[in-house]
Amino acid sequence: FFFFLSPMILRHLLLPDILDLVESGRLFFVRVFLAKQPGPEIAELLTALADKDRVLLFRLLPRHLADEVFSLLELPFQDLLLKNMAQEEVRQVISGLSPDDRTALFEELPARVTKGLLGLLSDQDRKQALTLLSYPEGSVGRLMTDRYVEVEPEWTAAQALDHLRRAGIDSETIAMVYVTDEKGRLTDDLRLRKIIIADPSTRIADLLDGHFACPQSLQHREEAVQIFRKYDLYALPVVDPDGILLGIVTIDDILDVAEAAATEDFHKLATVRP
Repeated sequence: FFFFLSPMILRHLLLPDILDLVESGRLFFVRVFLAKQPGPEIAELLTALADKDRVLLFRLLPRHLADEVFSLLELPFQDLLLKNMAQEEVRQVISGLSPDDRTALFEELPARVTKGLLGLLSDQDRKQALTLLSYPEGSVGRLMTDRYVEVEPEWTAAQALDHLRRAGIDSETIAMVYVTDEKGRLTDDLRLRKIIIADPSTRIADLLDGHFACPQSLQHREEAVQIFRKYDLYALPVVDPDGILLGIVTIDDILDVAEAAATEDFHKLATVRP
């Protein structure tokens, strides 16, 4: 019974069995089963449930899985869960979101609700959230996360890898690392593969080619979509007007932007208002 299932099987074949287990109080078995399923499949399952069952099943998820599943849900489902959870549960959920996913949630909620949620965050998370929300709507800055790995040009490849082992745990991606000077200015980006295959004594500066693409934080997010398409990147560094590295935008957020833009273009083509 405990194995990975496709969304179709999970939603349509096993849904009645899962609900039977819930109604009979055998929640431990439901929790064990859900813990072995991929986040996207669980998110799709939750959208097929009645409100009371959706909240209950979400509460059964292990903490790390709940964070992932919540970030995959559409806003109406996120809003429902927040309204039906205790304050401490809400605090754990929004604290577990990545900065960019948290900003996406806050900018869609009413200001009164956002204000209340901000009050549940730690001082550091609240300051970060307010910083991202201060960027104009639709800007690249609103998509940024500070979960990236930064290295210095004078380090050796061995030193950089040691740093990656320590700092890469909470990073959104380590496929790309970013090289900055003593003032925090971005000087290059570097694929992890290049560091791994280099001689351990090679300086990072000797691995750089000086070619990188980076939008400014105030640019429109659709311009970042075009850069991703042109350079086929995993993540994109974001800088301020002085070239200071502020954060990165990852491919998952850019795909959401591209999908939204394509949907709006299709509506315009069909002369239908979004």
